[in-house]
Amino acid sequence: MHFIPEPLIVTCDSCGKSAETYNGADPDAAVECGCCPEQHSHAGLGCRTVTIQAKARLTIFDIGDLLDYVQARMPEEEAAPCGNV
Repeated sequence: MHFIPEPLIVTCDSCGKSAETYNGADPDAAVECGCCPEQHSHAGLGCRTVTIQAKARLTIFDIGDLLDYVQARMPEEEAAPCGNV
């Protein structure tokens, strides 16, 4: 299974301005608008609220593909069957 994240969409609840960011630690800093009296990188203390939407894409594949993937990345000594070293 492949997990492909997409950027977070951050929207100001007051004016509706939005922005995209991959910064999950401080997503509200992505939106710069006049609704907050200072640069909005202060963890939402005493200022406007935002709505954050997240999306990701998952790709499912066959179990045989997974086993082939693991086998190809294992060191040779780990891939050898027991007793055949």
